[in-house]
Amino acid sequence: MAGFGFNDDHLSEPVISAIKSNPSLKLIVADYRAHSHINDPSKDTSPYWATLSKLADQGYDIHFINGSFSEFVSIIPHLRALTPADQLAKAVKLAGN
Repeated sequence: MAGFGFNDDHLSEPVISAIKSNPSLKLIVADYRAHSHINDPSKDTSPYWATLSKLADQGYDIHFINGSFSEFVSIIPHLRALTPADQLAKAVKLAGN
């Protein structure tokens, strides 16, 4: 989800439920104020930030990026799936080394 601040219970609760019930789910939250939402919450900070932080501390695969979404996107490498032919070529190349 992009542009979501955990201020809507109707959306936040299903996200929390999905995290708790799906151990393979990975959540990355990018927000330029993530650190302050978690460590110095104001009265306007959604309580879901604390919930997500606690779940992360309990070992759920939740990560926080203290930056804007566009900053986050700029550091993600471009990944593409290898075709079967690319996979074979890679395996042959690795076998030759």
